[in-house]
Amino acid sequence: MKKLLYIIILFSISVHTYGQQWSFGLQLGVGLANMKLDDNVLNDQITIQEGRRFATGSFGIQGILRESRDQPTRYFKPTFALLVEASLCRCGGNVDVVTTLPSSRKSFSELNYVQWQGNFRAMGMMNLKSFHLIFGPNFSYNFYSGVYVDENDTPQDASNQFKSYALGYEAGIGTGSRKYMISFRYRGYFTDYGLKSDLFPTVYRNNQMRLVFSAFIFGKNIEKNRGSIFWRK
Repeated sequence: MKKLLYIIILFSISVHTYGQQWSFGLQLGVGLANMKLDDNVLNDQITIQEGRRFATGSFGIQGILRESRDQPTRYFKPTFALLVEASLCRCGGNVDVVTTLPSSRKSFSELNYVQWQGNFRAMGMMNLKSFHLIFGPNFSYNFYSGVYVDENDTPQDASNQFKSYALGYEAGIGTGSRKYMISFRYRGYFTDYGLKSDLFPTVYRNNQMRLVFSAFIFGKNIEKNRGSIFWRK
């Protein structure tokens, strides 16, 4: 954790030295998430296991602090930027429950967890021309956690199975210009994501692969005219 914070501070110092322009915009994300389990066998009758991937979707806002313009060079010169994002995600995961009946027959059930989650990130970005490397911490807050049993239309409350918040990270690669960017990212967590409950005395963990589309709509120069705001063309 200390190493991660140190890296982010270095990125911020680089941006402060070279970056003189904020750009702001919107983003859309899609992804696939899965639930991992600390223990699969709960007792002699019940076994739980990772289910199929859960399709996620997110919408948010973003700001990036970087150099005010691209500097022409004859070689690849890395530049650094600070990327700040806030998004709302329909996240979740699927878990399969296998119950062994007294007759030795097995009964299968699927639990579909759905979460409305806020995510906040402050990430460093290293740029090589139009290629970007992105890495930084992610803070997640679960506004709602529910579970559908065997695709039942009525969800049940599952807030006792998940922490209200979790600290993780997001890393990925991207490409684009000063107006658009597309990035492929992986999200994981440093802290526990789930909680043990009376129903399932095990902890759920979560990770997610994401594809993010970003559009920067307007910018603000802070180099010469502190009040200048302009639309991205």
